[in-house]
Amino acid sequence: MRHEHGKHDWSWWKAEIITKFSNNSWRFIIENAFESVIFSSEKDKSLTWFLKHKDRLSALHPDLSDSMINMKIFRKCGGELEHAIKCRCVEPCSTEEYIKAMEDIITRTRIRVSPNKHTCREEFVTDQLVEAQINPLLSSKIRYEIIDVLYTCKNAFASDNEPLGAIRRHEVDITLHIDQPYLLVLIIPAYQEGARAGEALEKNIQEMIQLCVLRNVGHNEEVEVTTPVIIAWSNDNSRMVGDFRALNTYTVPDRYPIPRLQETMTQLSKDKYVTSIDA
Repeated sequence: MRHEHGKHDWSWWKAEIITKFSNNSWRFIIENAFESVIFSSEKDKSLTWFLKHKDRLSALHPDLSDSMINMKIFRKCGGELEHAIKCRCVEPCSTEEYIKAMEDIITRTRIRVSPNKHTCREEFVTDQLVEAQINPLLSSKIRYEIIDVLYTCKNAFASDNEPLGAIRRHEVDITLHIDQPYLLVLIIPAYQEGARAGEALEKNIQEMIQLCVLRNVGHNEEVEVTTPVIIAWSNDNSRMVGDFRALNTYTVPDRYPIPRLQETMTQLSKDKYVTSIDA
């Protein structure tokens, strides 16, 4: 444009830029370019890719907050990477923190994926199977086969870098005997906790928020049912437990057939191995 129009002051250039680019045709091109893009760790550089599309969305939607723009961009990263970034970053989070987390996750993933299968398998055994207890009476061949199955299906298990998150696009319906507005008995204040339990409770809540199992409730958001929680201790490890007794009193139970013990034992008698996995 400078070569075509020569020298002009900034106000003239600003008017020309608005005329050329702030039209429906330009918006259509930019929107299509963003909708069709998918991040590739092999081809794209995280910082350049992120800032490029952030500028696009900022130009298209100047009223959107940085947080909303970041969420739109991360939806173009694919399910696993998007989920890992959301687990790592807790709102409010700056653009720089998001990009740093994105680059760190991609780097760790590349380090973990090695062409040497045996090295990866050994790391998996030493890092993730430390607490696993395989029956010592089994032969070495059978133990190797069990570890091989676990290694093949390792993506089904949580780890420190890839924690287990919430199930997406699935909600549980709880039907009550009573209609809204609910009774005050369903609004129960929190139990009093000591300093140690309070710290553990805060830690458990923050972990669940990072995993998208829980979410923060807004100050003006109406809450019709509240459930107090307590901390249960086991070998200096804490676990948050919800007291749902009041809610259960007014809940319509789901009817499922109770398995017969004799049939269950008959089915188990045909199996060669029995596995116990703590979720």
